[in-house]
Amino acid sequence: MGTAVRPVRVVFSDLDGTLVHFEPWFAKHGVRVVDRESAADGESARDGFRAVVESGAGERRACRVLPPSTMGPGYVSDETVRLVDALRWRGVTFVVITAARKSTLLERLPHLPRADVYVCECGTRILYGDDLELDRDWAARFEHISGPLETDVPADERPQPLWQLCRRMREAGLAVDTRSYYGCFRVSATCAEDVALVEALRAELDAHGVIGCSINLGKFDFYPASCGKGNAVRYLQAKLGLPKADSAALFDDDNDLPMAEECDQQFLPALTSDSIVAAVRAHPQWRVAARCGQGVFAVEELLEALLAALPAASGGAAEKAREAATVAATR
Repeated sequence: MGTAVRPVRVVFSDLDGTLVHFEPWFAKHGVRVVDRESAADGESARDGFRAVVESGAGERRACRVLPPSTMGPGYVSDETVRLVDALRWRGVTFVVITAARKSTLLERLPHLPRADVYVCECGTRILYGDDLELDRDWAARFEHISGPLETDVPADERPQPLWQLCRRMREAGLAVDTRSYYGCFRVSATCAEDVALVEALRAELDAHGVIGCSINLGKFDFYPASCGKGNAVRYLQAKLGLPKADSAALFDDDNDLPMAEECDQQFLPALTSDSIVAAVRAHPQWRVAARCGQGVFAVEELLEALLAALPAASGGAAEKAREAATVAATR
């Protein structure tokens, strides 16, 4: 569903539920893991654990297996990696944008498709290329709210407004996660009373509106209001000279909606909540995968559509694209 796909110059992609898929989610749609084994001795550490997932129709995909999280191990198909590489070789800038902390991103990085830019910690940390060079100009914009992104000061001792709010929420008995976070922190709300308390404390301690918040799957992420996925996308579009008209968002969650609004085309491999369903109904031009919810099969469908919309490569460019696809498929 959705309108015809138009060529783009940049793709902003979420991770969990978009490039990375979890068995409790895709199993509901008839996809299952049929084989899993560790990499053989001598293989690249990049390969790590391997698995095969199978659709209800019997199609199979070889996958990389990410380290387990609260949702269990994550799966990224080799075909997903190949398609992202092919897009990049055709001149499309690929940006991974996630709420995950930097340490989680680094742990997963060897198993993910290569990107040109990585954005993590709710849009506070922007990293470029294989060297993961920090965008210090971006970080300096909100340092008075979060403090420096590179610091040895424990979260409980940081004096900035973000961490004052964090301490107050912890003192109120909320489950606050600050481990390896520098530009944001996370709060779990397990009941309506928790949600009400979170919202009341935020209103009380953030009278000037300097702290932003997004919600996903019962988790509240707090960060400087000038950050978040939408603001990070807008900043990168200006910095890289890639306007909204040339941008696509690949996503599935509520906290991705500000990112989607900053892009001209939107692609969803799954509908993960009532609010996402409502957003799709309000935007009939958004493209939902025909294989919605089927994990790697759904995201491959959307990446193929993005690749097919690009002008045909010719000569050396076509040869480079074929070489890149071959390397990606075998690494």
